[in-house]
Amino acid sequence: MAQKNKPGKIILIVCLSVVGGLVFLYLCLTLTAYLSFRRIKAEERKATDTTASIETVDPTDYSRYGNSDKVAFVINCENEGPYNWGKDYWKHTQYVIHYNGDLEIIRKYSISPETKTVKKLNIMDFEEIRFLVEDYEINESRYDKDYSTTYDGCMWAFYSYDLDGKKTFIYSGYIYGQTELENIEKILDGYGEQRKQDDGSN
Repeated sequence: MAQKNKPGKIILIVCLSVVGGLVFLYLCLTLTAYLSFRRIKAEERKATDTTASIETVDPTDYSRYGNSDKVAFVINCENEGPYNWGKDYWKHTQYVIHYNGDLEIIRKYSISPETKTVKKLNIMDFEEIRFLVEDYEINESRYDKDYSTTYDGCMWAFYSYDLDGKKTFIYSGYIYGQTELENIEKILDGYGEQRKQDDGSN
């Protein structure tokens, strides 16, 4: 009789093992989902706190960088055509950003003397440029940078510097389709020195 019941016991053990495994798997999935939920909520809180702190910050407060007049970024924009031959067309713009928020905008023309304007960069724009540079260094490899059929427009060059003066090359060339670099261009254009073809009227 005991021998006849043995297969039944084995089946029972197998069933209990399967059920136990399923329960364990369910608990693991539930725990994973809970931890993921907590992580997402924590990130949302962090983002909200960061946004709130940025919204209340003094746009000219560069104390976190020691209000240093050292250079943070140098960004060059070179006119690659088409050129307004015979007229005083724009050739080159250099943006020099300092750790105290000073933004030097140096423009060169084919005939007129070089011009230099100094403005104050909003701290939020400064931080945005920093984040865009960091994101670009992560995402650069996913861009198709074959501009072999591009012959005009603006050729860009980006460099960053740390507070010790160490220079880091970021990128040089056309930036069409490279989101982070195009967004840096938009920020710089917002300071009233948009690169544009001059028609000789200046």
